[in-house]
Amino acid sequence: NACREHICLNLYLACQNTYKNWKETLELSKTSNVIGDVASAVKKDKIDKSLFDLVNQFQSQAHNLLMFPLPYNENEIFEKFSGLIQQPGWLIDERETKIEGREEQLKTLREFCLPKVVLQLEEVLSYSKNYSAIVEIADWITDEQWKIYKSFNQE
Repeated sequence: NACREHICLNLYLACQNTYKNWKETLELSKTSNVIGDVASAVKKDKIDKSLFDLVNQFQSQAHNLLMFPLPYNENEIFEKFSGLIQQPGWLIDERETKIEGREEQLKTLREFCLPKVVLQLEEVLSYSKNYSAIVEIADWITDEQWKIYKSFNQE
């Protein structure tokens, strides 16, 4: 459980850092302190490339988080833990623990983190006009293998 939690939380933190970098770069693209057409074009190209790279990075990280664990051939880190991680789902206890309230704590974390990442992913994909990927998110959320829908409350 400790290895699984470590990997899950690192995936979440990586998503949040990439999303923060994407938002900062997006804000930077809206403010221009460069004088001249050529300098402005060079700066815009550099920012556009950074935004494109961050969109791809965030999309990959969010996919890894939402579809945890990925098939072992897609991510070599999971090969090391292949005997330990068998049940799909982000931050799911595979072994019973005697810690009172642990399941409720994990459920609360999932209810906070997963919807947040899904909404951020939708925002990033919408910005990049990747509408087909946005539609695929609905498949992830409703998939019975991953049960992401359980992390969303009715409100």
